[in-house]
Formats: sequence, structure tokens, C-alpha cells
Amino acid sequence: EYNWSNDMIEGKSINLRHVYKSDLDKLIPLLNNVSLRGDFLPLGMTAPHTIEKNFEKEGMSTDERERLLIVDRDNQILGILWHFKPVPYFNAREIGYQLFDVDQRRKGFTSEAVMLLSDYLFMTQMINRLEIRMDIRNSASE
Repeated sequence: EYNWSNDMIEGKSINLRHVYKSDLDKLIPLLNNVSLRGDFLPLGMTAPHTIEKNFEKEGMSTDERERLLIVDRDNQILGILWHFKPVPYFNAREIGYQLFDVDQRRKGFTSEAVMLLSDYLFMTQMINRLEIRMDIRNSASE
């Protein structure tokens, strides 16, 4: 169960919201911290000025691709969740996620975020499928 209010999707334990410019100082180091990615996400980094430039251009949200923050009740960034259209001719969305704080993993926050995003997408988009592509060894995502 969730509520939508003030540019936020509110869940039981976490909320989802768009990225604000004021988040970038905290978010960029989290996105580029390779040690927080675990064994299954790519290890590449993006230059901070490139992230800032892309944020100014599209705010991390377009019709084709959107990033949402996973935040706790105090609006502290826990992770990030994204969805995008994998191919232009199919009404589907691929989703991905990362929980930054290793101590907050395995508490159900990412599962709740995926359910909130799924409900949101099926209610607001003309899609008929969600996909998660993951390494078969990633039991937490499974």
C-alpha cells in the first residue's frame, strides 16, 4: 500500500522521489563509489561534471529513462531505482536498482521500492511488461 503526495511515492518503510539538484552533492559520491556496488553492478564511474550536466539537461527523468531515489522517512538517500524502455518498439520497461548503504541491505527496502515502482508504472504508463535482468548468482535480486 502506498500514497502519492508531493512528488513522492510513500511506502511503509521507504519512499520514492525524483532527484533534486540539492541531492547531487550527496548522490554523486554514492553513484561513483565502486565499493558500494556489490558483485553484480558495473564498476565504471562517471565524472561529476558529466552527471551535473546531464541533470541540468534532463533532471534524470525523461520519457525514455527515469531515476528515482529510495529515501527513508527522514528523506535520507538509501539508494536509487531506475526504469527505461529497453527497445523502442515494445511496451515494456526494464528496471534496476542499487541500495547504497551496505548495513541497510537485506531489510526489504529494495523489494518494497520495486513493488512501489511496479504499481506506479502500471498505473501511469502504457506498458505490458516489466523486466529485471540480473546475474543468476544474485540471490538477493532473485
